Amino acid sequence: LQLGIRGRMSNDFLYKVDSATMYNSIEARSPFLDYRIFELISKLDAQSFFIDHRNKSILRKVASKYLQKEIINGKKKGFSIPIDSYMLNEWSEMISSLIKGGLCVEYGFIKYSGVKKLLSLHGLKSYQRLHKQLFSILVLEIWLRVFHDKTDAPENLEYLFSYKSNS
Repeated sequence: LQLGIRGRMSNDFLYKVDSATMYNSIEARSPFLDYRIFELISKLDAQSFFIDHRNKSILRKVASKYLQKEIINGKKKGFSIPIDSYMLNEWSEMISSLIKGGLCVEYGFIKYSGVKKLLSLHGLKSYQRLHKQLFSILVLEIWLRVFHDKTDAPENLEYLFSYKSNS
């Protein structure tokens, strides 16, 4: 426990949270760092953490009083954005216009006709999702403009993502 506290928690996890939140003027709370919870947990032996041979056994047991089983036993997932649907709607035209006269094509990394083909194929069938490839192309183009060619500053690219939602 001490190794985790002095190692990864303070030098990795908390450092990342602090850096990201302070940089963006966001106040973050880490509820499991409350001193009362920390004091209670630090008194437990290692076996108490794996009662049912699963990670976070104690937390799951407490949570079962307040949450549904689907939430407690659900798969871990991050905060994601719906890139797939964006590619089907708002971003499709933006990517096409960016790539058409973009640095990816100019430097010969990709062909514009290939991007158009990916855009036309994306979403035609439920299993035919090409959003990861399209997003990678978009990120490459923006990276080339901002960091390699230095023709655009990040703040000058805000217009790309300031679209009006259809909903």
